[in-house]
Amino acid sequence: MSYRLELIPEARLDIHALPVELRKEVVRLLVALERDPYLGREMWLVKGFEVLTDCRSIKFDAPGRKGKPRYRLVFRNEPDDGAIAVICVLAVGERKQTTAYKQARARLRARLRSAE
Repeated sequence: MSYRLELIPEARLDIHALPVELRKEVVRLLVALERDPYLGREMWLVKGFEVLTDCRSIKFDAPGRKGKPRYRLVFRNEPDDGAIAVICVLAVGERKQTTAYKQARARLRARLRSAE
């Protein structure tokens, strides 16, 4: 089964800002996400990031790089209860200083406000 994948405009810009080898890795992850919307891990309840508790995060880095992955792809399955209609990619960015998570938080808040 294939799921509908949506990248918000800011997430597209995040991907284009990455080095080529990381962009290729993100494309590989997006293709895998279309088949399995439960990749990565569920976000934990963290003070200040409560809005992301129904999101998921995938760790990634350049192929063959040693050490902890430096980048995150943050997405949300919508709706978060029941059958998934769309996989919404909110942010793609560095783990350092929680950059990707801060971007995802701001973008999801804006998305939820506009839906009201």
